[in-house]
Amino acid sequence: MTSPSVEPLIVPQLDARTTRPGTEVGGKAAFLLDICHRVRVPEFVVIPSSWFTIAAGPQLADIADRWCRWDTAHQKSVQSTRRLAAVHLTTAMRHTLSTQLDEFIPDVEVFAVRSSAAGEDGPDRSFAGLYDSVLDVPRADIEQAIVAVWRSWFSVSAITHRSADTWRPPVMAVVVQRMIDAEEAGVAAAYREAVEVEWVAGRGDRLVDGSVEPARRLVTAPMRDPRGRVEHAAAAAWALRGQLGVGDLDVEWAADQDRVWIVQARPLTAPLPSSAGVSWVSSSEHPVLRTAELYADTAPHDVLPLGPVAEVIGHYRTKRRPLYAIGSEHDCDLGTALILHFNTLGLHGPRWSDLVGQLGPHAVLDLSERERQVIVATSDLRQVLAAHCGDDPQRLRSVVIREFITGDCGAVSAVDGDDVRVEVSRDGLLHLNRGTASTDEFIIPLEGSRDHGLTTVPPEWSDSTLAVIDRVTRHLADRHGDAVVEWVLRAGRPVLVDYSLVDTVPTAMLPASQASVISSGACRGPALVIPASATEMLTRDSVAPVVSVGARLPHPADTAVNDLYETITQLAEPPVVVVDRPYAVLATLIPYVAGFVFTQPAARLCHLAILLRENHTPAVCVPADQAPQDGEAVAVGTDGQLHRGHTS
Repeated sequence: MTSPSVEPLIVPQLDARTTRPGTEVGGKAAFLLDICHRVRVPEFVVIPSSWFTIAAGPQLADIADRWCRWDTAHQKSVQSTRRLAAVHLTTAMRHTLSTQLDEFIPDVEVFAVRSSAAGEDGPDRSFAGLYDSVLDVPRADIEQAIVAVWRSWFSVSAITHRSADTWRPPVMAVVVQRMIDAEEAGVAAAYREAVEVEWVAGRGDRLVDGSVEPARRLVTAPMRDPRGRVEHAAAAAWALRGQLGVGDLDVEWAADQDRVWIVQARPLTAPLPSSAGVSWVSSSEHPVLRTAELYADTAPHDVLPLGPVAEVIGHYRTKRRPLYAIGSEHDCDLGTALILHFNTLGLHGPRWSDLVGQLGPHAVLDLSERERQVIVATSDLRQVLAAHCGDDPQRLRSVVIREFITGDCGAVSAVDGDDVRVEVSRDGLLHLNRGTASTDEFIIPLEGSRDHGLTTVPPEWSDSTLAVIDRVTRHLADRHGDAVVEWVLRAGRPVLVDYSLVDTVPTAMLPASQASVISSGACRGPALVIPASATEMLTRDSVAPVVSVGARLPHPADTAVNDLYETITQLAEPPVVVVDRPYAVLATLIPYVAGFVFTQPAARLCHLAILLRENHTPAVCVPADQAPQDGEAVAVGTDGQLHRGHTS
């Protein structure tokens, strides 16, 4: 069968047309193609949207067929991105990209790879921040970045904004642009009478994602003799507004040592609420401490200014608000989850004690897109929030604050055939998930017996607790398929924490005294024994927010497990890693090893175990006295048996 022909890249130097249909190049690229002959724009090429359709044709057909069977935007996102995990450029695409980059953007080694979807940066809706752009991309990693941009068509936020119920075939072009080594960067909003400019030192992504507070200046028009970077950016934005005839304009700019560059432009789809263009009140001389329920029916932005945590709040509400509704229906405890709008003055007001009283000993903070899930002792909370406001006690901030519930033990549950399997640990849910806990397991059978030939149900787990866990787990499995549900038991009551969708839940539970299969499959290789002296490091890195079920695997260099990675890459063949527990941070090694052997009872529903099964990496658990020695040849059979001294 003949492969579909590959369209050439769209190169401004070769294309005199200033307009292109959005179905071919998307909104962002269409604007760049229009303005690149009017202002200074870093060199770029456009990958047409047809490349995505060709490269991922079978996967997209499968997603389209299943779209209406997946109930929520979260489920649609998880299932779609998994199906796109193996997508790559064709040989013809790689050749076209390489030769045209060499010809039209020569001697450049670092790029920005930007989304350009149909409707993005449009006159009615901007879709700002919903699709991915990847900065500082080395030439060797451009293909990986392109595929990441394609996958972002199926992000939870993008699906939600497009209307989750309706299947829309992806129309996603990609801009590959020279990366500017920015000394300053910002955004200029151009109106008829003035331009409001916000900027930061260094790259502009810290400004647009809301993680830092920018400098601001209002530049009045006309601008006949601009001086300095800010005035040059304002003059370019104001001139483009007049030339393009699209009304008010939002322009992103970056300045290197030599000049100001216009990186992208879009219509300003929502007018800012004042002539100065301030999107929310930045300070108050009065004490401010206001809260809103994170999962309330009322949209949070109707109650409080959200600022840099707006996207974080959207993610939580998309995934967890339906879960909270299920928990309420089935009489679960749910824990406190709030949006907090405050200044330092408000932290010393009369409402502070009421807030702290809702949280317990610890809280989890989301401060911005970049500062996520920070666990703080409640006794230190006021100090941490004050530091987030900086030196100005009147400065206003919004954060997400949730109760960090440890309880008496943590548990995870999943449907296993006709039964519900539960893994439980007194070390807590965090350690259970990250593979650093001692665990027991039991089954809640369909008939409701408390003993199913495995570990007896702990006595503090009442029949009503078991019934709640059973009902909720089956409810989520019926709605979403394979799902792992997370719990904390507090004062005898089950607290529903979260859930994750997984490709497979392991079956055939075995007594703890026997070797057990964590992830099925066969492998062979030299044993690489991780010594007990590494336990502290592995535990520390595993309980940090490094690995998330459903996320792509991180690179080993991102963690302290880098030394293990260096050892593995020096071996003649992929090893079988021997370690006491399924530490979550070891997920970074999955692409480079043949399999895993654990020497302590291992949770089969922890994060690493789930990732091992999804990546088809064999893993078994054996008693410590049966563990192989370092360098010994070992093999794991499909029956889960460990064979020592065998290489064939």
